[in-house]
Formats: sequence, structure tokens, C-alpha cells
Amino acid sequence: MDVQHGTDSVILDLPSSQPKQYGDVILDGNARAQLGDTYNITYASEETKYRELRRALAYENMYARRAQLATMAPAYLEWIWSPEDDTGFIEWLRKQDTSTIYWVSGKPASGKSTLVKYLADHEKVKHLLVQSSHKSWQILHFFFDFRAAHSTSNHIEGLLRTILLQLMDCDQQLAEL
Repeated sequence: MDVQHGTDSVILDLPSSQPKQYGDVILDGNARAQLGDTYNITYASEETKYRELRRALAYENMYARRAQLATMAPAYLEWIWSPEDDTGFIEWLRKQDTSTIYWVSGKPASGKSTLVKYLADHEKVKHLLVQSSHKSWQILHFFFDFRAAHSTSNHIEGLLRTILLQLMDCDQQLAEL
């Protein structure tokens, strides 16, 4: 296989018209791809297709903000489960109305993201959701990172790519869509 790189294209010259398998990708005939072009690639397996889609959605420092968040001792965050504290969180989880949002607000560095990280990981959240709706639930999350300035981690593109990747991890069949 002869590969030539130009400023805006890659030319693959295959020695014959027979399909060739290179790793997990099957190439058929001569292929020329220019920036902005779309083209079909036949993958050797569905697993390869899934891995390639995962790789395309992932981006540098995807979970950096989450990793920066402190992991608090549960005793500091148990107040969210307290009916006496009037947070309304348990009632909100049990509601069948999916059009409402549980809004967490506070001053900068007051622990909003730490609380959400705690809730995203807590089994009690899923348990209450399943108990009230009798459906399976997946908790998806994304933390905007204002420190990342104009990078993907602080942009709507990062939100969408992260959520899509988490959805795919929940159900690999979504990669086929």
C-alpha cells in the first residue's frame, strides 16, 4: 500500500482491486479522502466500530474537572438525604414528572460540583429512581471547566461528546445508529 500525504488529502493506492484488510479496517480499491469529505469505512467487526466511535468522541482532559473535585467524606454530604433539612431532593427523585430540574446553586467554590459528583456516584440515587418509576436508569454527568477557557472541556461540544460517550458505554448498540 502506498500512502501519499498532501496538505488537504491522503491518497491510498492499493496494489489490486481486491479488498484488503489493514488491522481492523477493510479498504476496497483506491481511496482518496480530502478534508471535509465523508466516506464509508467497512470495519472488520462491530467491536472495532464501537472502539473507533469512542475514540472519535473522546477528547483530551475529558474527565479532568471531575478528577479535580474533592471526594468528601459522606458525613459532610449526607444532609441531602435528610427530610428535616427540607432540600426536597428525595421527593424530586421520586416524582414521575421528568420535566422538572433540581437546581443546585451557591457561591463559587461552595461545593456544588462536589455535591453533584457525590450524587452521580451514589447508589441511593439510582435506587430511588428505580423504586419510583420501575425503570432502569443511567446517571450521566458533565462538569464545565471554566479554568479550561476555550477548550472542549468548557464548551457545549464537550458536553455533547461526553454525554454521547457515556450513553454508548451504557449500551454499545447505540454505536450502530
